[in-house]
Amino acid sequence: MIQRVASGEWSVSEFDRSYYDYFLDEAAPESLTGRELEFFGAVQEKLDWVDESPDSESRSYGWMDHQEFREWVKEELARFLQ
Repeated sequence: MIQRVASGEWSVSEFDRSYYDYFLDEAAPESLTGRELEFFGAVQEKLDWVDESPDSESRSYGWMDHQEFREWVKEELARFLQ
């Protein structure tokens, strides 16, 4: 799923609909390493701060748009896979 949004195969909206529920309802924390749990959790938390077009005040609080989220995911995924 994460690779799909990073590559542009999925829109951020598609990713949000699929990933959020999967991470919260289906991903068993006991089956993940601490590193995996940290990475997947960071993606889920960052997703809470994404809007299609945040205004400048929202941005000052940390909100980002879809393209910025996609770029953040690419960078974090590359770090995670090292």
